[in-house]
Amino acid sequence: MAEKVTIPITGLPANASSVVIRYRTDAGARARVYLFDDDQNPRTIHGPSGDIRLNVSLGRYFVLERLTSNEWAFQSIKYSPAWDKIIAIEFSNFINFLSRSIFVAIACAVLVGFSISSLYWYYIKSPSQDSLKFMSSTAPLLAVVVSIIALILNLKHNRHSMGIGILANLNKEFESDELKRARAGAALALIHDDCIFDSNVNTLLDFFENIALLEKRGGGQLILN
Repeated sequence: MAEKVTIPITGLPANASSVVIRYRTDAGARARVYLFDDDQNPRTIHGPSGDIRLNVSLGRYFVLERLTSNEWAFQSIKYSPAWDKIIAIEFSNFINFLSRSIFVAIACAVLVGFSISSLYWYYIKSPSQDSLKFMSSTAPLLAVVVSIIALILNLKHNRHSMGIGILANLNKEFESDELKRARAGAALALIHDDCIFDSNVNTLLDFFENIALLEKRGGGQLILN
């Protein structure tokens, strides 16, 4: 029967989205690691050493199931920040803008109704070629067109601002003291060919992995547009 050991996740930051477990095993050792509240897709690991990443959104406990009698040991546990939170904040700002824009939408709807009623009155009820009547009937329609164009331009501007906000957060994180130390440490680890278990290398990999995740979820389009 496989041995199971439950290991609590202590000191979990509020902004943690995933956790990296660094493990070391004897040759041929096999173990299964999963979260207590999310064991539908456990990760089976085997081999002398490596890292395993688990999402922490649903769980607060590790469960280690040792599948063989070989030695298996944790080396370290590291948390990754929730980069989705950056997108969520910027998206929330975008939603707030849309909620404010509802008044513009209502105004456009009123103008559309007024323009339709004007066209109906002047061209069906009392048709005339009088230029003043023509101008008075088309003015509301022109106002609607201008309002819609202004709304579209504002939406594009806010979308661009949202992308700039994400880019600013990425740049702030990249230029942070922690990442500067990680970049320097990773460079030394690569020079000395000792990057397998170097935490600085993993920190950089986490950073670029989160950028890739951001791009995969469409964040890159917000930055480029």
